[in-house]
Amino acid sequence: MRRYQAVLILDPDIEEKALSDFREVFNKLLKGAKAENVSELENDVRDLAHPIKKRPRARFWRVAFDANPGSVASIKSEIRHDERMLRQMYFSQESGTEIAQEG
Repeated sequence: MRRYQAVLILDPDIEEKALSDFREVFNKLLKGAKAENVSELENDVRDLAHPIKKRPRARFWRVAFDANPGSVASIKSEIRHDERMLRQMYFSQESGTEIAQEG
């Protein structure tokens, strides 16, 4: 297993109910991929340097987890078409390093 960090860039105007539903869907995907040590690192709305889909702001949601490399590809493809998401990025962490937490 490797340590990963997902940065999901969501619609900033998403309602709390829709955000909760999105989190639930993503957490189910992580559970289905047998991800471990799941932790939410960040969840806030920020101004963007360049608009994404004509939106000047976006909600950034960062999640760290341990998973097998093939699992990340399946998570990406499963959630790709969710209309609440503007972009998604996944980073693998080298062993022996820590993921920086803002705050």
